[in-house]
Amino acid sequence: MPTVFEHLRELLPRGTNPGPDHSFRKCPAWPPDLFAVAATLLDSSSYYATPPFTAGWDETAYIFTDDYVKQVTDIAETWARAGTVPPALQELWGGFTRDGDAEIRPDLLPTIIRLLAIADAASIGVGFAPTMAPSKGFPSVVLEALFTLASTGKSTILPYVPSSLCKMVPNTKVCVQPKTNTPLVGCTLRSLSHNLALLPSIGVVATSWLFMHPAEERAGPFNILLIPYPYVVNANDFAAVPEAADDIHRFFTVRGGWRDRNGRSAKPKQIVGAICALIDAARIETDEIHGVVLPECALTSSQAGHVASELARKNPDLELFVSGTITSERRSRRPRNCAYTARLYRGQVLDHWSQSKHHRWSLEARQITQYHLGSILDPDHTWWEKIDVSNRTCVFTVVRWGASLAVLVCEDLARFDPVLPVINSVGPNLVIALLMDGPQLERRWPGRYATVLADDPGSAVLTLSSLGMIRRSTMPGAGDQRQIALWKQAGGSACELSLPSGDHALLLSLTTSPYGQTTMDRRHDDGGTRRFVLSGARGVRFDEGTAPKWLRLD
Repeated sequence: MPTVFEHLRELLPRGTNPGPDHSFRKCPAWPPDLFAVAATLLDSSSYYATPPFTAGWDETAYIFTDDYVKQVTDIAETWARAGTVPPALQELWGGFTRDGDAEIRPDLLPTIIRLLAIADAASIGVGFAPTMAPSKGFPSVVLEALFTLASTGKSTILPYVPSSLCKMVPNTKVCVQPKTNTPLVGCTLRSLSHNLALLPSIGVVATSWLFMHPAEERAGPFNILLIPYPYVVNANDFAAVPEAADDIHRFFTVRGGWRDRNGRSAKPKQIVGAICALIDAARIETDEIHGVVLPECALTSSQAGHVASELARKNPDLELFVSGTITSERRSRRPRNCAYTARLYRGQVLDHWSQSKHHRWSLEARQITQYHLGSILDPDHTWWEKIDVSNRTCVFTVVRWGASLAVLVCEDLARFDPVLPVINSVGPNLVIALLMDGPQLERRWPGRYATVLADDPGSAVLTLSSLGMIRRSTMPGAGDQRQIALWKQAGGSACELSLPSGDHALLLSLTTSPYGQTTMDRRHDDGGTRRFVLSGARGVRFDEGTAPKWLRLD
Protein backbone atom coordinates (compact mmCIF):
# COMPACT_ATOMS: atom_id res chain seq x y z
CA MET A 1 0.00 0.00 0.00
CA PRO A 2 1.22 3.58 -0.62
CA THR A 3 1.72 6.00 2.23
CA VAL A 4 -1.04 8.48 3.04
CA PHE A 5 0.93 11.39 1.62
CA GLU A 6 1.87 9.47 -1.55
CA HIS A 7 -1.81 8.86 -2.20
CA LEU A 8 -2.71 12.49 -1.53
CA ARG A 9 0.12 13.84 -3.70
CA GLU A 10 -1.10 11.62 -6.55
CA LEU A 11 -4.69 12.86 -6.36
CA LEU A 12 -4.19 16.38 -4.99
CA PRO A 13 -1.03 17.78 -6.65
CA ARG A 14 -2.05 21.35 -5.67
CA GLY A 15 -3.07 20.53 -2.12
CA THR A 16 -6.48 19.95 -0.60
CA ASN A 17 -7.87 23.43 -1.21
CA PRO A 18 -7.31 26.42 -3.54
CA GLY A 19 -4.62 28.89 -2.47
CA PRO A 20 -0.88 29.04 -1.85
CA ASP A 21 -0.94 26.37 0.87
CA HIS A 22 -0.32 23.10 -0.98
CA SER A 23 -0.22 21.03 2.18
CA PHE A 24 -2.63 18.32 3.23
CA ARG A 25 -3.29 19.60 6.76
CA LYS A 26 -6.80 20.84 6.06
CA CYS A 27 -9.63 18.63 4.93
CA PRO A 28 -10.87 19.28 1.37
CA ALA A 29 -13.65 21.85 1.63
CA TRP A 30 -15.42 20.58 -1.51
CA PRO A 31 -17.25 17.23 -0.99
CA PRO A 32 -16.43 15.64 -4.39
CA ASP A 33 -12.69 16.12 -3.71
CA LEU A 34 -12.95 14.34 -0.36
CA PHE A 35 -15.10 11.64 -1.99
CA ALA A 36 -12.47 11.07 -4.71
CA VAL A 37 -9.67 10.68 -2.13
CA ALA A 38 -11.61 8.21 0.02
CA ALA A 39 -13.27 6.29 -2.82
CA THR A 40 -10.05 5.60 -4.74
CA LEU A 41 -8.45 4.23 -1.58
CA LEU A 42 -11.38 1.97 -0.86
CA ASP A 43 -11.64 0.87 -4.48
CA SER A 44 -7.98 -0.17 -4.63
CA SER A 45 -8.04 -2.02 -1.30
CA SER A 46 -11.50 -3.69 -1.21
CA TYR A 47 -11.28 -3.51 2.59
CA TYR A 48 -14.95 -2.50 2.59
CA ALA A 49 -15.73 -6.18 1.91
CA THR A 50 -14.10 -7.36 5.16
CA PRO A 51 -16.17 -8.40 8.23
CA PRO A 52 -16.15 -5.01 10.06
CA PHE A 53 -18.17 -3.62 7.12
CA THR A 54 -20.27 -6.65 6.17
CA ALA A 55 -20.83 -8.80 9.27
CA GLY A 56 -24.02 -7.18 10.54
CA TRP A 57 -24.59 -10.21 12.76
CA ASP A 58 -21.40 -9.55 14.77
CA GLU A 59 -22.04 -6.71 17.24
CA THR A 60 -18.42 -6.69 18.41
CA ALA A 61 -16.88 -6.14 14.95
CA TYR A 62 -19.53 -4.39 12.82
CA ILE A 63 -18.95 -0.62 12.56
CA PHE A 64 -22.13 0.45 10.72
CA THR A 65 -24.08 1.01 13.93
CA ASP A 66 -26.82 3.54 14.64
CA ASP A 67 -24.14 5.77 16.21
CA TYR A 68 -22.11 5.60 12.99
CA VAL A 69 -25.12 6.62 10.85
CA LYS A 70 -25.97 9.51 13.22
CA GLN A 71 -22.38 10.79 13.24
CA VAL A 72 -22.12 10.72 9.45
CA THR A 73 -25.53 12.36 8.96
CA ASP A 74 -24.98 15.11 11.55
CA ILE A 75 -21.55 16.11 10.22
CA ALA A 76 -22.79 16.06 6.60
CA GLU A 77 -25.82 18.23 7.40
CA THR A 78 -23.63 20.76 9.18
CA TRP A 79 -21.20 20.83 6.24
CA ALA A 80 -23.95 21.25 3.64
CA ARG A 81 -25.68 23.96 5.66
CA ALA A 82 -22.58 26.03 6.47
CA GLY A 83 -20.55 25.34 3.35
CA THR A 84 -17.38 25.04 5.44
CA VAL A 85 -15.64 22.03 6.94
CA PRO A 86 -17.06 21.29 10.43
CA PRO A 87 -14.58 20.72 13.30
CA ALA A 88 -15.70 17.08 13.64
CA LEU A 89 -14.85 16.44 9.98
CA GLN A 90 -11.47 18.15 10.31
CA GLU A 91 -10.79 15.92 13.32
CA LEU A 92 -11.49 12.81 11.23
CA TRP A 93 -9.25 14.12 8.45
CA GLY A 94 -6.49 14.83 10.98
CA GLY A 95 -6.71 11.24 12.23
CA PHE A 96 -6.32 10.03 8.64
CA THR A 97 -3.29 12.25 7.81
CA ARG A 98 -1.58 12.31 11.23
CA ASP A 99 1.00 9.70 10.26
CA GLY A 100 1.18 10.66 6.61
CA ASP A 101 4.55 9.09 5.87
CA ALA A 102 3.37 5.65 6.99
CA GLU A 103 1.64 3.14 4.74
CA ILE A 104 -2.15 3.18 4.70
CA ARG A 105 -3.06 0.61 7.32
CA PRO A 106 -6.24 -1.43 7.72
CA ASP A 107 -7.02 0.38 10.99
CA LEU A 108 -7.48 3.63 8.97
CA LEU A 109 -10.27 2.11 6.88
CA PRO A 110 -13.13 2.93 9.31
CA THR A 111 -12.06 6.59 9.16
CA ILE A 112 -11.77 6.53 5.36
CA ILE A 113 -15.25 5.05 5.01
CA ARG A 114 -16.62 7.75 7.30
CA LEU A 115 -14.96 10.43 5.15
CA LEU A 116 -16.51 8.95 2.02
CA ALA A 117 -19.96 8.67 3.60
CA ILE A 118 -19.88 12.26 4.92
CA ALA A 119 -18.85 13.63 1.52
CA ASP A 120 -21.63 11.65 -0.13
CA ALA A 121 -24.30 12.65 2.41
CA ALA A 122 -23.32 16.33 2.14
CA SER A 123 -23.95 16.17 -1.63
CA ILE A 124 -27.70 15.49 -1.60
CA GLY A 125 -29.28 16.91 -4.76
CA VAL A 126 -25.91 17.86 -6.28
CA GLY A 127 -26.98 16.71 -9.74
CA PHE A 128 -30.30 18.53 -9.75
CA ALA A 129 -31.74 22.03 -9.73
CA PRO A 130 -31.02 23.76 -6.38
CA THR A 131 -34.63 24.92 -6.07
CA MET A 132 -35.64 21.29 -5.64
CA ALA A 133 -32.68 20.08 -3.58
CA PRO A 134 -32.97 19.59 0.20
CA SER A 135 -29.65 21.45 0.57
CA LYS A 136 -29.20 24.36 -1.83
CA GLY A 137 -25.54 25.16 -1.10
CA PHE A 138 -23.45 22.65 -3.04
CA PRO A 139 -26.01 22.18 -5.89
CA SER A 140 -26.01 25.97 -6.33
CA VAL A 141 -22.23 25.98 -6.77
CA VAL A 142 -22.47 23.31 -9.47
CA LEU A 143 -25.25 25.18 -11.26
CA GLU A 144 -23.26 28.43 -11.21
CA ALA A 145 -20.21 26.62 -12.59
CA LEU A 146 -22.21 25.13 -15.46
CA PHE A 147 -23.84 28.47 -16.29
CA THR A 148 -20.38 30.07 -16.39
CA LEU A 149 -19.10 27.25 -18.60
CA ALA A 150 -22.03 27.70 -21.01
CA SER A 151 -21.58 31.47 -21.28
CA THR A 152 -17.78 31.84 -21.24
CA GLY A 153 -16.45 28.40 -22.21
CA LYS A 154 -14.68 27.81 -18.89
CA SER A 155 -15.39 27.73 -15.17
CA THR A 156 -12.99 28.94 -12.49
CA ILE A 157 -15.26 27.60 -9.73
CA LEU A 158 -15.17 24.00 -10.93
CA PRO A 159 -12.39 23.79 -13.52
CA TYR A 160 -13.21 20.25 -14.68
CA VAL A 161 -16.95 20.50 -15.39
CA PRO A 162 -18.71 18.94 -17.18
CA SER A 163 -16.38 15.90 -16.99
CA SER A 164 -15.97 16.00 -13.20
CA LEU A 165 -17.36 17.82 -10.17
CA CYS A 166 -13.95 17.96 -8.46
CA LYS A 167 -12.10 21.21 -7.76
CA MET A 168 -8.66 19.94 -6.78
CA VAL A 169 -8.54 16.37 -8.14
CA PRO A 170 -7.60 16.57 -11.87
CA ASN A 171 -9.91 14.79 -14.28
CA THR A 172 -6.85 13.06 -15.75
CA LYS A 173 -6.65 11.09 -12.47
CA VAL A 174 -10.29 10.22 -11.71
CA CYS A 175 -13.66 11.88 -12.17
CA VAL A 176 -16.63 12.31 -9.84
CA GLN A 177 -20.18 12.74 -11.15
CA PRO A 178 -23.67 12.81 -9.61
CA LYS A 179 -25.43 9.51 -9.09
CA THR A 180 -29.07 8.40 -9.14
CA ASN A 181 -29.15 4.69 -8.28
CA THR A 182 -27.54 2.70 -5.48
CA PRO A 183 -27.40 -1.03 -6.25
CA LEU A 184 -29.46 -3.15 -3.87
CA VAL A 185 -27.40 -6.28 -4.57
CA GLY A 186 -23.72 -7.09 -4.39
CA CYS A 187 -20.88 -5.68 -2.30
CA THR A 188 -19.02 -3.02 -4.28
CA LEU A 189 -17.81 0.53 -3.85
CA ARG A 190 -20.99 1.61 -5.66
CA SER A 191 -22.99 0.21 -2.74
CA LEU A 192 -21.55 2.86 -0.40
CA SER A 193 -22.93 6.08 -1.93
CA HIS A 194 -26.25 7.68 -2.85
CA ASN A 195 -25.23 10.95 -4.52
CA LEU A 196 -21.69 10.72 -5.91
CA ALA A 197 -20.04 8.24 -8.30
CA LEU A 198 -16.34 7.53 -8.78
CA LEU A 199 -15.51 7.27 -12.50
CA PRO A 200 -12.32 6.67 -14.49
CA SER A 201 -10.27 9.49 -15.96
CA ILE A 202 -11.35 11.33 -19.10
CA GLY A 203 -8.70 9.35 -20.96
CA VAL A 204 -10.84 6.24 -20.55
CA VAL A 205 -14.35 7.72 -20.93
CA ALA A 206 -15.21 11.42 -20.90
CA THR A 207 -18.51 11.77 -19.06
CA SER A 208 -20.86 14.74 -18.74
CA TRP A 209 -23.84 15.40 -16.48
CA LEU A 210 -26.38 17.96 -17.69
CA PHE A 211 -29.08 19.20 -15.36
CA MET A 212 -29.84 22.79 -16.40
CA HIS A 213 -33.31 21.98 -17.70
CA PRO A 214 -36.42 23.76 -16.37
CA ALA A 215 -38.57 20.80 -17.39
CA GLU A 216 -36.95 18.63 -14.73
CA GLU A 217 -39.23 20.20 -12.12
CA ARG A 218 -42.33 18.93 -13.93
CA ALA A 219 -44.51 16.28 -12.35
CA GLY A 220 -46.71 13.80 -14.15
CA PRO A 221 -46.01 11.28 -16.93
CA PHE A 222 -43.17 11.36 -19.41
CA ASN A 223 -44.75 10.57 -22.79
CA ILE A 224 -42.40 9.44 -25.56
CA LEU A 225 -43.15 8.56 -29.17
CA LEU A 226 -41.15 5.68 -30.65
CA ILE A 227 -40.86 5.86 -34.44
CA PRO A 228 -39.25 2.63 -35.79
CA TYR A 229 -37.89 4.19 -38.99
CA PRO A 230 -36.79 2.96 -41.48
CA TYR A 231 -39.89 0.90 -42.15
CA VAL A 232 -38.07 -0.78 -45.07
CA VAL A 233 -34.39 -1.79 -45.24
CA ASN A 234 -32.94 -3.13 -48.48
CA ALA A 235 -29.81 -5.22 -48.85
CA ASN A 236 -28.20 -2.49 -50.92
CA ASP A 237 -28.46 -0.18 -47.91
CA PHE A 238 -25.35 -2.12 -46.85
CA ALA A 239 -22.16 -1.85 -48.90
CA ALA A 240 -18.85 -3.72 -48.84
CA VAL A 241 -15.74 -1.55 -48.50
CA PRO A 242 -13.11 -2.56 -51.10
CA GLU A 243 -10.12 -1.81 -48.84
CA ALA A 244 -9.15 -4.33 -46.15
CA ALA A 245 -6.01 -5.26 -44.22
CA ASP A 246 -6.50 -8.96 -44.95
CA ASP A 247 -8.91 -11.28 -46.71
CA ILE A 248 -10.64 -12.52 -43.53
CA HIS A 249 -11.65 -9.31 -41.81
CA ARG A 250 -13.53 -6.98 -44.14
CA PHE A 251 -15.50 -3.78 -43.64
CA PHE A 252 -18.98 -2.56 -44.52
CA THR A 253 -20.97 0.67 -44.36
CA VAL A 254 -24.65 1.33 -43.70
CA ARG A 255 -26.72 3.94 -45.45
CA GLY A 256 -28.90 5.83 -42.99
CA GLY A 257 -31.35 8.70 -42.97
CA TRP A 258 -34.88 9.16 -44.26
CA ARG A 259 -35.24 8.60 -47.99
CA ASP A 260 -37.98 8.88 -50.55
CA ARG A 261 -39.39 6.04 -52.66
CA ASN A 262 -36.60 6.50 -55.18
CA GLY A 263 -33.87 6.20 -52.56
CA ARG A 264 -32.97 9.89 -52.51
CA SER A 265 -32.17 11.53 -49.18
CA ALA A 266 -35.20 13.34 -47.76
CA LYS A 267 -35.02 17.02 -46.89
CA PRO A 268 -35.24 17.90 -43.16
CA LYS A 269 -38.50 19.73 -43.86
CA GLN A 270 -40.03 16.51 -45.22
CA ILE A 271 -38.81 14.48 -42.23
CA VAL A 272 -40.18 17.02 -39.77
CA GLY A 273 -43.52 17.01 -41.57
CA ALA A 274 -43.79 13.22 -41.23
CA ILE A 275 -42.80 13.21 -37.55
CA CYS A 276 -45.16 16.09 -36.76
CA ALA A 277 -48.01 14.19 -38.44
CA LEU A 278 -47.37 11.26 -36.08
CA ILE A 279 -47.13 13.60 -33.08
CA ASP A 280 -50.48 15.13 -34.01
CA ALA A 281 -51.99 11.66 -34.35
CA ALA A 282 -50.61 10.74 -30.90
CA ARG A 283 -52.37 13.73 -29.33
CA ILE A 284 -55.60 11.77 -29.56
CA GLU A 285 -54.21 9.82 -26.58
CA THR A 286 -52.57 12.67 -24.66
CA ASP A 287 -52.25 16.42 -25.02
CA GLU A 288 -48.51 16.50 -24.36
CA ILE A 289 -45.75 14.57 -26.12
CA HIS A 290 -42.47 15.03 -24.23
CA GLY A 291 -40.01 13.01 -26.29
CA VAL A 292 -39.44 11.50 -29.74
CA VAL A 293 -37.04 8.56 -30.18
CA LEU A 294 -35.79 7.00 -33.43
CA PRO A 295 -33.52 3.91 -33.76
CA GLU A 296 -29.88 3.54 -34.76
CA CYS A 297 -28.93 5.14 -38.11
CA ALA A 298 -32.43 6.61 -38.56
CA LEU A 299 -30.97 9.98 -39.60
CA THR A 300 -27.79 11.22 -41.20
CA SER A 301 -25.61 13.47 -39.07
CA SER A 302 -26.44 16.38 -41.37
CA GLN A 303 -30.21 15.88 -40.94
CA ALA A 304 -30.34 15.61 -37.14
CA GLY A 305 -29.77 19.21 -36.03
CA HIS A 306 -32.23 20.67 -38.55
CA VAL A 307 -34.88 18.12 -37.59
CA ALA A 308 -34.45 18.79 -33.84
CA SER A 309 -34.80 22.58 -34.17
CA GLU A 310 -37.83 22.39 -36.43
CA LEU A 311 -39.55 19.81 -34.22
CA ALA A 312 -38.97 22.06 -31.22
CA ARG A 313 -40.37 25.09 -33.03
CA LYS A 314 -43.52 23.28 -34.13
CA ASN A 315 -44.06 21.39 -30.84
CA PRO A 316 -43.32 23.64 -27.82
CA ASP A 317 -44.18 20.85 -25.36
CA LEU A 318 -41.37 18.60 -26.62
CA GLU A 319 -38.50 18.17 -24.14
CA LEU A 320 -36.33 15.52 -25.74
CA PHE A 321 -35.35 14.33 -29.20
CA VAL A 322 -33.17 11.21 -29.58
CA SER A 323 -32.07 9.57 -32.82
CA GLY A 324 -29.35 7.34 -34.11
CA THR A 325 -27.26 9.09 -36.78
CA ILE A 326 -24.68 7.95 -39.31
CA THR A 327 -22.05 10.01 -41.10
CA SER A 328 -21.90 9.30 -44.81
CA GLU A 329 -18.54 8.41 -46.35
CA ARG A 330 -18.93 11.33 -48.70
CA ARG A 331 -18.73 13.68 -45.71
CA SER A 332 -15.98 11.96 -43.73
CA ARG A 333 -13.29 9.33 -44.22
CA ARG A 334 -13.73 8.48 -40.53
CA PRO A 335 -17.51 8.04 -40.32
CA ARG A 336 -19.22 7.74 -36.96
CA ASN A 337 -22.34 5.96 -35.78
CA CYS A 338 -23.82 8.17 -33.06
CA ALA A 339 -26.71 8.78 -30.73
CA TYR A 340 -27.86 12.36 -31.27
CA THR A 341 -29.71 13.88 -28.31
CA ALA A 342 -31.30 17.33 -28.09
CA ARG A 343 -32.95 18.84 -25.03
CA LEU A 344 -35.79 21.15 -25.95
CA TYR A 345 -37.73 23.79 -24.02
CA ARG A 346 -40.56 26.05 -25.16
CA GLY A 347 -39.80 25.70 -28.83
CA GLN A 348 -36.00 26.03 -28.56
CA VAL A 349 -33.06 23.61 -28.55
CA LEU A 350 -31.38 24.19 -25.19
CA ASP A 351 -28.43 21.96 -25.99
CA HIS A 352 -27.53 18.96 -28.10
CA TRP A 353 -24.73 16.43 -28.40
CA SER A 354 -23.65 13.36 -30.36
CA GLN A 355 -22.31 10.35 -28.49
CA SER A 356 -20.38 7.97 -30.70
CA LYS A 357 -20.97 4.26 -30.68
CA HIS A 358 -18.17 2.66 -28.67
CA HIS A 359 -18.00 -0.75 -30.38
CA ARG A 360 -18.19 -1.79 -34.03
CA TRP A 361 -20.87 -4.13 -35.28
CA SER A 362 -19.38 -7.43 -36.43
CA LEU A 363 -21.43 -9.31 -39.02
CA GLU A 364 -20.51 -12.98 -39.31
CA ALA A 365 -22.08 -15.79 -41.33
CA ARG A 366 -25.01 -16.39 -38.98
CA GLN A 367 -26.11 -12.75 -38.96
CA ILE A 368 -25.53 -12.30 -42.69
CA THR A 369 -27.90 -15.22 -43.23
CA GLN A 370 -30.36 -13.99 -40.60
CA TYR A 371 -30.64 -10.56 -42.26
CA HIS A 372 -30.51 -11.99 -45.82
CA LEU A 373 -27.45 -9.93 -46.79
CA GLY A 374 -25.59 -12.65 -48.70
CA SER A 375 -26.09 -10.79 -51.99
CA ILE A 376 -23.96 -7.94 -50.65
CA LEU A 377 -21.66 -9.43 -47.97
CA ASP A 378 -19.84 -12.74 -48.45
CA PRO A 379 -20.58 -14.94 -45.39
CA ASP A 380 -17.11 -16.51 -45.65
CA HIS A 381 -15.68 -13.27 -44.26
CA THR A 382 -16.17 -11.43 -40.97
CA TRP A 383 -17.50 -7.96 -41.73
CA TRP A 384 -16.76 -5.05 -39.38
CA GLU A 385 -18.69 -1.81 -39.37
CA LYS A 386 -16.51 0.95 -40.80
CA ILE A 387 -16.81 3.57 -38.08
CA ASP A 388 -14.49 5.57 -35.84
CA VAL A 389 -14.81 4.50 -32.19
CA SER A 390 -12.13 6.75 -30.68
CA ASN A 391 -12.69 9.39 -27.97
CA ARG A 392 -15.26 7.50 -25.88
CA THR A 393 -17.90 9.70 -24.24
CA CYS A 394 -21.02 9.12 -22.17
CA VAL A 395 -23.55 11.84 -21.40
CA PHE A 396 -26.14 11.77 -18.61
CA THR A 397 -29.02 14.21 -18.59
CA VAL A 398 -31.80 14.93 -16.12
CA VAL A 399 -35.32 14.44 -17.47
CA ARG A 400 -37.30 14.72 -14.24
CA TRP A 401 -36.44 15.64 -10.66
CA GLY A 402 -34.40 12.77 -9.24
CA ALA A 403 -34.28 10.97 -12.61
CA SER A 404 -31.49 10.80 -15.19
CA LEU A 405 -31.19 9.38 -18.70
CA ALA A 406 -28.37 7.79 -20.70
CA VAL A 407 -28.46 6.74 -24.36
CA LEU A 408 -26.44 3.85 -25.83
CA VAL A 409 -26.05 2.60 -29.40
CA CYS A 410 -26.56 -1.12 -30.07
CA GLU A 411 -23.27 -2.94 -29.27
CA ASP A 412 -22.65 -0.62 -26.30
CA LEU A 413 -25.49 -2.31 -24.42
CA ALA A 414 -23.76 -5.69 -24.68
CA ARG A 415 -20.05 -4.86 -24.34
CA PHE A 416 -18.91 -4.20 -20.79
CA ASP A 417 -15.74 -2.13 -21.28
CA PRO A 418 -15.31 0.78 -21.16
CA VAL A 419 -18.71 2.46 -20.83
CA LEU A 420 -20.93 0.06 -18.89
CA PRO A 421 -18.83 0.49 -15.70
CA VAL A 422 -19.67 4.19 -15.97
CA ILE A 423 -23.37 3.38 -16.45
CA ASN A 424 -23.24 1.07 -13.42
CA SER A 425 -21.57 3.71 -11.26
CA VAL A 426 -23.91 6.60 -12.09
CA GLY A 427 -27.00 4.39 -12.25
CA PRO A 428 -29.22 6.38 -14.65
CA ASN A 429 -32.91 5.86 -14.00
CA LEU A 430 -33.56 5.29 -17.71
CA VAL A 431 -31.28 3.83 -20.38
CA ILE A 432 -32.41 4.04 -24.02
CA ALA A 433 -30.60 1.71 -26.43
CA LEU A 434 -30.90 2.51 -30.16
CA LEU A 435 -30.55 -0.62 -32.27
CA MET A 436 -30.36 -2.04 -35.80
CA ASP A 437 -31.60 -5.44 -34.76
CA GLY A 438 -34.25 -8.10 -35.13
CA PRO A 439 -37.44 -8.38 -33.05
CA GLN A 440 -37.06 -7.17 -29.46
CA LEU A 441 -37.80 -10.37 -27.60
CA GLU A 442 -37.03 -11.01 -23.95
CA ARG A 443 -35.08 -14.18 -24.81
CA ARG A 444 -32.73 -12.43 -27.24
CA TRP A 445 -29.55 -10.54 -26.37
CA PRO A 446 -31.14 -7.09 -25.72
CA GLY A 447 -33.44 -8.72 -23.15
CA ARG A 448 -30.52 -10.40 -21.39
CA TYR A 449 -28.43 -7.24 -21.10
CA ALA A 450 -31.42 -5.07 -20.18
CA THR A 451 -32.09 -7.45 -17.29
CA VAL A 452 -28.51 -7.02 -16.04
CA LEU A 453 -28.90 -3.22 -15.84
CA ALA A 454 -32.36 -3.50 -14.28
CA ASP A 455 -30.94 -5.72 -11.52
CA ASP A 456 -27.81 -3.62 -10.95
CA PRO A 457 -27.79 -0.64 -10.72
CA GLY A 458 -31.60 -0.66 -11.03
CA SER A 459 -32.10 1.24 -14.30
CA ALA A 460 -35.18 0.96 -16.47
CA VAL A 461 -34.09 0.00 -20.00
CA LEU A 462 -35.86 0.73 -23.30
CA THR A 463 -34.53 -0.80 -26.52
CA LEU A 464 -35.78 0.31 -29.94
CA SER A 465 -35.07 -1.19 -33.36
CA SER A 466 -36.32 -0.29 -36.83
CA LEU A 467 -39.23 -2.12 -38.39
CA GLY A 468 -37.16 -2.55 -41.56
CA MET A 469 -34.42 -4.55 -39.78
CA ILE A 470 -37.00 -6.66 -37.96
CA ARG A 471 -38.59 -7.54 -41.31
CA ARG A 472 -35.18 -8.46 -42.75
CA SER A 473 -34.66 -10.96 -39.91
CA THR A 474 -37.60 -13.17 -40.95
CA MET A 475 -37.93 -15.53 -43.88
CA PRO A 476 -40.26 -14.51 -46.73
CA GLY A 477 -43.78 -15.73 -46.03
CA ALA A 478 -43.13 -16.18 -42.31
CA GLY A 479 -45.25 -14.34 -39.76
CA ASP A 480 -44.95 -10.55 -39.58
CA GLN A 481 -42.90 -9.87 -36.45
CA ARG A 482 -43.41 -6.34 -35.15
CA GLN A 483 -41.76 -6.30 -31.69
CA ILE A 484 -39.96 -3.00 -32.22
CA ALA A 485 -39.14 -2.28 -28.57
CA LEU A 486 -38.49 -3.94 -25.25
CA TRP A 487 -39.12 -2.43 -21.82
CA LYS A 488 -37.46 -3.74 -18.69
CA GLN A 489 -37.80 -2.01 -15.33
CA ALA A 490 -36.24 -2.86 -12.00
CA GLY A 491 -38.29 -5.39 -10.09
CA GLY A 492 -40.53 -6.18 -13.07
CA SER A 493 -40.59 -8.62 -15.95
CA ALA A 494 -39.59 -7.58 -19.45
CA CYS A 495 -42.36 -6.29 -21.71
CA GLU A 496 -42.16 -6.85 -25.46
CA LEU A 497 -43.70 -3.86 -27.27
CA SER A 498 -45.24 -4.69 -30.64
CA LEU A 499 -46.28 -2.20 -33.28
CA PRO A 500 -49.87 -3.01 -34.28
CA SER A 501 -50.43 -3.81 -37.94
CA GLY A 502 -51.07 -0.60 -39.90
CA ASP A 503 -49.49 1.63 -37.22
CA HIS A 504 -46.30 3.62 -37.66
CA ALA A 505 -45.26 4.56 -34.11
CA LEU A 506 -45.76 3.61 -30.46
CA LEU A 507 -46.68 6.09 -27.76
CA LEU A 508 -45.35 5.16 -24.32
CA SER A 509 -46.36 6.78 -21.07
CA LEU A 510 -43.73 6.53 -18.33
CA THR A 511 -44.40 7.63 -14.79
CA THR A 512 -41.87 8.16 -12.03
CA SER A 513 -42.44 7.02 -8.49
CA PRO A 514 -40.32 7.65 -5.37
CA TYR A 515 -38.23 4.70 -4.35
CA GLY A 516 -36.13 4.45 -1.20
CA GLN A 517 -32.65 2.95 -1.31
CA THR A 518 -30.16 2.08 1.41
CA THR A 519 -26.38 2.07 1.14
CA MET A 520 -24.23 -0.74 2.45
CA ASP A 521 -23.44 1.42 5.50
CA ARG A 522 -27.20 1.67 6.30
CA ARG A 523 -27.85 5.25 5.16
CA HIS A 524 -31.33 5.64 3.66
CA ASP A 525 -32.14 8.25 1.01
CA ASP A 526 -35.73 8.82 2.24
CA GLY A 527 -37.25 8.07 -1.15
CA GLY A 528 -34.93 10.39 -3.07
CA THR A 529 -34.59 7.93 -5.94
CA ARG A 530 -37.12 7.79 -8.76
CA ARG A 531 -38.10 4.72 -10.74
CA PHE A 532 -39.62 4.81 -14.21
CA VAL A 533 -42.68 2.63 -14.66
CA LEU A 534 -44.35 1.83 -17.98
CA SER A 535 -47.94 2.95 -17.48
CA GLY A 536 -49.28 2.94 -21.04
CA ALA A 537 -48.50 1.91 -24.63
CA ARG A 538 -50.65 2.70 -27.68
CA GLY A 539 -50.14 2.35 -31.43
CA VAL A 540 -50.12 5.51 -33.57
CA ARG A 541 -50.68 5.75 -37.31
CA PHE A 542 -50.76 8.52 -39.87
CA ASP A 543 -54.24 9.97 -40.04
CA GLU A 544 -56.02 9.54 -43.33
CA GLY A 545 -54.45 11.81 -45.91
CA THR A 546 -51.43 12.79 -43.74
CA ALA A 547 -49.09 9.93 -44.73
CA PRO A 548 -46.33 11.49 -46.84
CA LYS A 549 -46.57 10.27 -50.44
CA TRP A 550 -42.77 10.31 -50.76
CA LEU A 551 -42.22 7.95 -47.81
CA ARG A 552 -42.07 4.15 -48.15
CA LEU A 553 -44.34 2.68 -45.49
CA ASP A 554 -44.91 -0.87 -46.78
